Amino acid sequence: MKISWFSAVTIALFLSGCAGTQRADYEQPIQIPYDAHTPPLFFSGLKIDLPKGEGVGVLSHTNRLCGFPYQPVEQNILRGEASSAELRNVFENALEPLGYDVVSAPESFFFEEEADDELLRTEYKIGAKLVELDMVACAQDSAFGFFGFQRAGVKGELFATYEWSIFDNIRKSTVYKTYSRGYTKRRDIHAEGLSLMINDSFAMAAYNLAADPAFHNLMVRGNLPQALDGWSVKHHENRARIFDMDEEVYIAPQAVSKTLDLEQAKTNTVMVQGGAGHGSGFFISQNGHILTNAHVVGKAQRVRIVTSGKAEKLAAEVLRINKERDVALLRIESVPHHLKINPLPVQDQWPNIGSDVYVIGAPLSTRLQDTVTKGIISAHRKNFKLFGQSIDLLQADVAIQAGNSGGPLIDSRGNIVGLSVAGTGLTNESLNYFIPINDAFTSLNITK
Repeated sequence: MKISWFSAVTIALFLSGCAGTQRADYEQPIQIPYDAHTPPLFFSGLKIDLPKGEGVGVLSHTNRLCGFPYQPVEQNILRGEASSAELRNVFENALEPLGYDVVSAPESFFFEEEADDELLRTEYKIGAKLVELDMVACAQDSAFGFFGFQRAGVKGELFATYEWSIFDNIRKSTVYKTYSRGYTKRRDIHAEGLSLMINDSFAMAAYNLAADPAFHNLMVRGNLPQALDGWSVKHHENRARIFDMDEEVYIAPQAVSKTLDLEQAKTNTVMVQGGAGHGSGFFISQNGHILTNAHVVGKAQRVRIVTSGKAEKLAAEVLRINKERDVALLRIESVPHHLKINPLPVQDQWPNIGSDVYVIGAPLSTRLQDTVTKGIISAHRKNFKLFGQSIDLLQADVAIQAGNSGGPLIDSRGNIVGLSVAGTGLTNESLNYFIPINDAFTSLNITK
């Protein structure tokens, strides 16, 4: 990493002649039970939040050996030295060996689809602020001198305090803040010395975060540090699954509808939010079972459910998925007693070609939840190859966009006949595909 301020700033200090910085040490992390299931954490990045006008330490700059004179260092010396991409890897390397599940940085993937799938797992986002910095360091240029060749770089010691903010991706709010400290001392000149010193101090601070009892209880037991209005918080001995993934899911028989009621259909439709995006879904049982696409939830174990009109924000567990058929079954963790769930009837027979159909979902933006679009069935596709799989699909010209995925396809009489899965991506946006509802049930071992 280029240290551009070598020749632009004349600041100096003899490292060995200074008193040094404050110090911190590695704290003892709280042990995670071997059978605990911690939620996936994603490090969002670092912000520098130091008081304006204050120095961050002292530095010597010399063409020869480190020595006097010296003077304070301004904050702008940090510009470009703290990389969020690098710090994501540092955070992962600090916490994963302690038993925490850290979502891998997008930069570590070759393919965008894999990165998106990994980010969808995120349950908690963690951001850090650098709120205190004390540095005593020496910067030197490369030169030939009395002691031979002298390479350019920085060495020294650095103390930092970081403020951590824990954002619950299910509740969509910050649920905890805390502080930890880090320290490092580098005795050898290195071309990227300042950047490495920041990374080292951050690594210690991230490690010390695991020694915070409230952070540990939140991650391991699901205990919120403080009560949140409107949320039913379950206290678990560990974060194992609430429901049996192999539980029998039975859809009670229901007579097919003969009258279309789009208002009722909207109340049955939900928005599904994962770590890196959103999709749609719909209730299939009064126990809170929801159907959506596998690609909407990715590898997530828990997702956020927003009911029609944004009336309720609920947590749901991913019971099971079938990637080949691109379907997923969810279940609300705790169904509020006042929530009215009225699943729509299911129509086994495929709609006739040319018949009217409707789609409900949240296309493009979460603000567009409860959008209804209308079209016709264009074709019945048997053994149709899509995404490398030969499957049965309904084709319709009803408009769908990103965010509609997993939403219901409803016939002209108000029955669910399928769910949105994909569009062609071509300029003609009337070529869209839907999974027949019975295929979804069969793929997820749902009986009726």
